[in-house]
Amino acid sequence: MRYFLIILLLTSFSPAFADTLWAVDGIGGVMGHLWTIDTTTGAATQGPAVSTQTTGDISWLNGTLYGGSHSGASNKGFYTIDPTTGVATALNSSISIQSLAAIPSLSEFYDVGSTVSRVDIITPTGSIAQHLAGGGNDDFVQDLAYDSLNGVLYSTGALGSLDTIDLSTGIGTYVGQLLGPMGRRNGPIAYDWNTNTLYMLFLDDFNSDNLYSVNTDTGAATLIGPTGLTGVYFTGFADLPVSAAPEPSTAALIAMGVVGFVFCRSRLR
Repeated sequence: MRYFLIILLLTSFSPAFADTLWAVDGIGGVMGHLWTIDTTTGAATQGPAVSTQTTGDISWLNGTLYGGSHSGASNKGFYTIDPTTGVATALNSSISIQSLAAIPSLSEFYDVGSTVSRVDIITPTGSIAQHLAGGGNDDFVQDLAYDSLNGVLYSTGALGSLDTIDLSTGIGTYVGQLLGPMGRRNGPIAYDWNTNTLYMLFLDDFNSDNLYSVNTDTGAATLIGPTGLTGVYFTGFADLPVSAAPEPSTAALIAMGVVGFVFCRSRLR
């Protein structure tokens, strides 16, 4: 009985993870806002306005939120964003950023810029560290999301596909259609490594914004729920901040110690 109680104590203290993702909106010269997205319900909560035009993506790296705008914007560039105030601090005003996906092991990013058929690797200062040779399945990469635990880079194509991109060659491999055979049905994607789930935001035919989970084996998107917004054009969706491994809570560590102590005493009897 006592072993059962100890095991119950141990398993009841699983690590707590955040259940939100970050997004940014902005199109047509309008200053966008930061948003948090509840991954359970899809509900969106508005954060601060970003102090620069946001037409590109956002991504977390080492506790810092980065963002960018692409060549269609009057102020293209790469910057950090204060998630509390929305203030953007320029890092490189000459680079074009359409999509970002953090690479925690390298402290760099996968990036799609003005050359939408090619993925680059850029540094946290916005310098291009490496050009990958290829691009998406349909040669027009819309957005990126990186599963850092399994080393898989996902992308969406202009024709509504989910692809994976070879990290050595940059060549895209078709996985499947996100929302059926009709083309151009996709939105920004983000990968939550805590739950091994790929998410997508999509503005549907009724002008409503919704959150979807994406099956990474088939590419099929499944509705989670509405964001509660209408007509908001999300340009970026941020993967959750990543660490090497989830750390057990203090209570779980104590419970493990108790189990070990009881086990050793029983062996000595």
